[in-house]
Amino acid sequence: MEGSAGYSIMKRHLINKTFFIDDLFQQNESLFSKNYIYSPILGISGSKMFDWWKTKFFLNGFYKESEYTYIAQNRQTDFSGKSYSVNLGVTIQPRKWFNNEYELRYINNILAGNDQRTKNFSTSYFQHSLSTYFFPCTNIQVGIKQDLFRTKEVNYYFANFNVLYRFKKMDIGVEIRNLTNQTHYVFENVVDFYKSRTTRTMRPREIMMKMNLNF
Repeated sequence: MEGSAGYSIMKRHLINKTFFIDDLFQQNESLFSKNYIYSPILGISGSKMFDWWKTKFFLNGFYKESEYTYIAQNRQTDFSGKSYSVNLGVTIQPRKWFNNEYELRYINNILAGNDQRTKNFSTSYFQHSLSTYFFPCTNIQVGIKQDLFRTKEVNYYFANFNVLYRFKKMDIGVEIRNLTNQTHYVFENVVDFYKSRTTRTMRPREIMMKMNLNF
């Protein structure tokens, strides 16, 4: 188990000024004005191995807070941004022919202003990852990887399946990607005064042949 802590002060000679034209467009302007950004940072990580079933637990955590000044709609406002994430995971191998890996990830971002007329923003999501591998014989590996991406509004599920055969100096495999044939998913984040939304397009379901040569 280990932890880390830090604190930073950034001196700026510019301050950002934002005008909201409508719900979609905004105009930014930089003004010469000395100001500071204060950011404490905390981190923790650890792992533990057990003899039974070759089980290993691990934990990673991160927290960061920043305080900075902006001018929004002709009002100077002090903003406080907070971001933290937690990763929990476990790997387990009860038999030589079976291995399982699970990871839970949680991320939360918050942006709050001291001005009561300034809207606060927050985003959060969970990500569950489960990878399962089977080894029916020495030269064959069968695996499936599943990801469940959860937000406040929607859930996304992804899965990949693969079979790998190992020769002495060559590996041949077949992989089916995006089994559920997801077309896209949406990722939200807090940036400055607004919540941004990014839509990421997925490649459709596909079958791939893979070959690796070892010299």
